[in-house]
Amino acid sequence: MSTPQITLCVLAPLQETTHLYKSKHNNTINRTFKSTINNAIMITANDLKTRGVKAIEEQLQDADRVGITVRGKLKYVAVTVEQYDLLREAEITAAYHAVMKDYKEGRYTTSVEDHFKELEDEVQ
Repeated sequence: MSTPQITLCVLAPLQETTHLYKSKHNNTINRTFKSTINNAIMITANDLKTRGVKAIEEQLQDADRVGITVRGKLKYVAVTVEQYDLLREAEITAAYHAVMKDYKEGRYTTSVEDHFKELEDEVQ
């Protein structure tokens, strides 16, 4: 019996992906992302350093995500490309539905000046 090939793992810095978790419009994405973090099999950065990508590949044989810890704290999540594509598709779908809801409820502008004003207000 041959071992399934994992052609690529995506390493996502946790800080760059937590915007999904904090977004008020993406409840489904939030639950998926939180589940991804909470149910990940963990490996240490030191294990990754000594064993390389093989450490991730071995864990991804039994799970769809692997948490990588640095100094005891979860820092990265590695997933297969297929799992990443599913998460990304769900994020895009949620964003599409949020935009369509805003459009149907008249929460949009066609003025560039008004748009920049909204962005500035949102930042502050």
